[in-house]
Amino acid sequence: MTGTAAREIEEVMLDPALRDVSEWVFDLSEAERLDAICAYALVRPLLMTSSPDVVVHVRGAREQAREILRHTGAARLIRFED
Repeated sequence: MTGTAAREIEEVMLDPALRDVSEWVFDLSEAERLDAICAYALVRPLLMTSSPDVVVHVRGAREQAREILRHTGAARLIRFED
């Protein structure tokens, strides 16, 4: 998953109809690599608009993707699952 998908990801997550979602699930089991641009695209809308109660379940992420997501500043929101 690279930055080319970042704009589409942000547009979906910033949809007003999803504003009150309190739990997100990101299945990254098929992602071989996650770059920093895409990682920030995944979490930026959550950091900008979400309440502190939002939880993000990240499933199947490889270690490289986990490290990138930890560096986004969204560690308080993320729960990694195998």
